[in-house]
Amino acid sequence: YELSSADDGGQRADGRYVNVFNRIRQTFPHDERFCRRFDSSPVHHDGEGHGGAQKTLLLPSGIVLQYLDWGNEHAPPIVLLHDCSECAHNWDEVARPLAARFRVLALDLRGHGETSWSSAREYGVEAHVGDLHELVVRLSLNGREWGGAWTRPWLLGGKGMGAALAVAYA
Repeated sequence: YELSSADDGGQRADGRYVNVFNRIRQTFPHDERFCRRFDSSPVHHDGEGHGGAQKTLLLPSGIVLQYLDWGNEHAPPIVLLHDCSECAHNWDEVARPLAARFRVLALDLRGHGETSWSSAREYGVEAHVGDLHELVVRLSLNGREWGGAWTRPWLLGGKGMGAALAVAYA
């Protein structure tokens, strides 16, 4: 592929703009090792003990969901969803102060960070919302009683794609 230099602002001699990322995706359409480097960079990781406890949940879809867990398990929960091409560690600086009063959970969405990729290539809103719902139910974050009554409130927050998934879940 003919890619333009950074000096010309991404514009080729014929006047068309080049979307470098799309060109890279076309070159490596299904190479998960290559894509994962864009989805989660180790620069966000602060090392053991600084990013919350890393936990794993096997979902019925076969996805191995990784999430970070800060704070007291009995405190009111806050679930944080990252933007596209990010990972749960993007919430490290936000989660640390919140952990004094809340249980903070930051998810690695499917295909991002340490969470596995979908073998069926299901990355739509429904699939992500299903993963989130499975986490909420399995960890009893909503605090439902056997009769279905809500026993405690919980918060859901997100950034970019994560915010869109939070709205879809609500």
